[in-house]
Amino acid sequence: MPKPRTWDDIPAETVNPGHSRQAFRGDNVMVVRNVADPGVGVEMHSHPNEQLVYIVRGQLEMHCLGEVHILGPGSLYHIPGGVAHGGAPVGDESCEIIDIFSPVREDFSHLVEYQDED
Repeated sequence: MPKPRTWDDIPAETVNPGHSRQAFRGDNVMVVRNVADPGVGVEMHSHPNEQLVYIVRGQLEMHCLGEVHILGPGSLYHIPGGVAHGGAPVGDESCEIIDIFSPVREDFSHLVEYQDED
């Protein structure tokens, strides 16, 4: 039986200095929480998964489809599967980003191994 979690209960992975991430999954969807310091971003990349981005706090400079968008708290952004994108926090505060992927990102399966205990 699945059990409720909070981000405080979920192990965090250090992606690189100034960037950590955590994940929680269902059968067909995965939620990933990223916290990154200003200037610590993700290079342009793509994956087959559709992605929704929600900014909890901070400002994110998002590069996608030849455009640059500054996303702030409350902003939502859709990235279709297979589309190259990347970005980095800008400003003076760290950025908390919630990414929702469908289907589940198998390359992030190590982030949700703790759920095998449920």
